[in-house]
Amino acid sequence: MTATEQAGKFFMRLCLSEDGLGYPDRVGVVATDIGDVAKHVWNSIDEGMPIVVVDARGSETLVTPPSRVEQLLDRIRRRPCVGVQVRERDGRVIHRRRCERGTLARDLLS
Repeated sequence: MTATEQAGKFFMRLCLSEDGLGYPDRVGVVATDIGDVAKHVWNSIDEGMPIVVVDARGSETLVTPPSRVEQLLDRIRRRPCVGVQVRERDGRVIHRRRCERGTLARDLLS
């Protein structure tokens, strides 16, 4: 199954679930096999909206923009970061962390 098909299935589950699968109320969804995934992710983050990146295995990676306090700390450190949470298809959270935008671009979006 392609990432686009997995993203479609995820989107339907997200729309039909009453609790939103534990994701924020407003969240974008993008598949890893479309062109320029990084552009979609960064546009969403810059607009302050979290986005879920779905791969061909059905793993979901939630990328969240930093809070105001985190933005302030990032400016002081001169290292812009985002929140990253990876879930498997069954909903288990594998790991949750903050990472620099460059690291995310290299590891997830390339």
